[in-house]
Amino acid sequence: MDIPRVITTVLAISTALACAPSRDQPPVDAGRTSDAGTVSRDAAAPRRDAGDDPRDPDGGHVDVDASPPDPIEQCTGGADEDGDGRIDCADEDCGTDEACEEAPDLVADWETGDWSQWDGPLGRDPDAQIDVVTDVVRQGRYAARFQVRPGDRYRTTSGERAEVHLWDYRREREGDTFYYAWSTLFPEGWRAPERWGIVMQWHAHTDISPPMAFNAGADRLDLVFSSGNIDSWWPAEYEESHRVLDGLSPGRWHDFIVRIDFRADTSGSVEVWHRLEGTAEFDSVLAVRDVPTLQWSTDSGRIHDGYAQRWGEGWVSGVWVQHGLYRSASSATDVIYHDGFCRGTSYAAVRGCFDE
Repeated sequence: MDIPRVITTVLAISTALACAPSRDQPPVDAGRTSDAGTVSRDAAAPRRDAGDDPRDPDGGHVDVDASPPDPIEQCTGGADEDGDGRIDCADEDCGTDEACEEAPDLVADWETGDWSQWDGPLGRDPDAQIDVVTDVVRQGRYAARFQVRPGDRYRTTSGERAEVHLWDYRREREGDTFYYAWSTLFPEGWRAPERWGIVMQWHAHTDISPPMAFNAGADRLDLVFSSGNIDSWWPAEYEESHRVLDGLSPGRWHDFIVRIDFRADTSGSVEVWHRLEGTAEFDSVLAVRDVPTLQWSTDSGRIHDGYAQRWGEGWVSGVWVQHGLYRSASSATDVIYHDGFCRGTSYAAVRGCFDE
């Protein structure tokens, strides 16, 4: 064995190990000086714990891909903080805010125990078709039961019906915006009306279909439009159907809130919120924007005498509410329940109409 060569090799390995950086110490960063008396940038910077930087709540890295939180409506800020076009208490996000408590401007919730809150019934035999009941109720003590039998026509109108209406109050007119709230129950055994089954409608002073109506089938609910220009009588300028619900859950109450911008031109809109009995919160289930929600004509004769409102180069009709069940002629009997109707000028006003 060559002893001097072994000793030389051992000394070389020892020297290399002594000069290598320790595994317990991080290597010197590029650009960091090692001159005597000079302090590195890392050493001079104060230590920052995770969460000190609001841009970096988990420490170490800024999440450049993280989305900012959605803006929240402040309810009393006087501005549209969340950018949805509705300010303060007109925004549904403020529906339970104490600052937005206000009364609806119209209540017809059956709590008088009769139909005196309404302007009158529509039916062949209203006393036999419309009952105020206490056994099937969504809120308060009373609700209404509507029954339509074969042959239940009202005067000379088409179809068969059992409805109440709000005729004598101020009509919804061009430029108005209102919110509506009510509850509807389709009983066990509910069947589809043969052609249509209208459970809520906003009717114009014309002889054609209403500009807007909720139409029920066997297991669906649609919002049906017949609005805009009616010079051709039918079809109207906007003839469309929009799905509101894909299921009617017979035997359980449905709560509705509806917002309508009443416009004869295409700047109108309708939004519908819904809550099924047994759930706590409302969900937005339909939003139809940039559509007409009233009927108008260049011929004032299309609108009933005394109800035509001048509008641009034509005439527009206001609307009123009819509520109950209006169906095509049938050989069967249909029953439906409604409760808690009210109207207001904000989401908060009508949201408060529901018992909690």
